[in-house]
Amino acid sequence: MRIAVVVFPGTNCEHDVVHALSAVGIDAALVFHKETQLDGFDGVVLPGGFAHGDYLRTGAIARFSPIMGAVTAAAEAGKPVVGICNGFQVLCEAGLLPGALAERHVHRRELLVQPADAHAQDRAALGQHVERREVLGYVRR
Repeated sequence: MRIAVVVFPGTNCEHDVVHALSAVGIDAALVFHKETQLDGFDGVVLPGGFAHGDYLRTGAIARFSPIMGAVTAAAEAGKPVVGICNGFQVLCEAGLLPGALAERHVHRRELLVQPADAHAQDRAALGQHVERREVLGYVRR
């Protein structure tokens, strides 16, 4: 079995997907989103990514990538197609999964920037309170 792992701009964990599939004896190869064919592949994985933020509906943009015609053809041929994180959103936006996406839970958290908080320090001063928006999931409706 050979699986295509589609890479869009901002995709992450694509190498983890290839490694995980290889660990269970499945041959996997990275395929760039500008390709138009998936000949020789028995299935497809669209990994996650956060290039632009979920609020911009990256799946709505990615569905127009040249590879999506081949992904749709693979699904219609009965081949397994898996979407992880934003890959799931791409499949929904492309009409390969029913429904639409809606934010499930949005929490606002106040954080206090402290010396050990290196990620926050590059955007805020020590002792400053900052608010962070966290989206905890998406659901189909």
